[in-house]
Amino acid sequence: MKFQRSSASILQTEVDSGLALLDPETHTYFLLNKTGAVIWDKLQGEVSLDEICTEVASQFEVSEEGCKNDVRALLDTMAEKGFLEAHDEGSV
Repeated sequence: MKFQRSSASILQTEVDSGLALLDPETHTYFLLNKTGAVIWDKLQGEVSLDEICTEVASQFEVSEEGCKNDVRALLDTMAEKGFLEAHDEGSV
């Protein structure tokens, strides 16, 4: 499965705790902590869960395997809210 941002129109701004996102089309916002902000940054292109966890593990004290469930939960929530899209690998 590959993930990518759903729209280039999503606005973002840094906040003390991480990053605030706003979709101006749906008026939906999403707050990310510092780890979530790293994940969002990685989503500038189409990436896999493994690629995201490699990045997270390189910046935080967590194993790649240990972060998969948490990262996947965040990605699923962000997809439900319309901030990103998920594609089967090779389907795009």
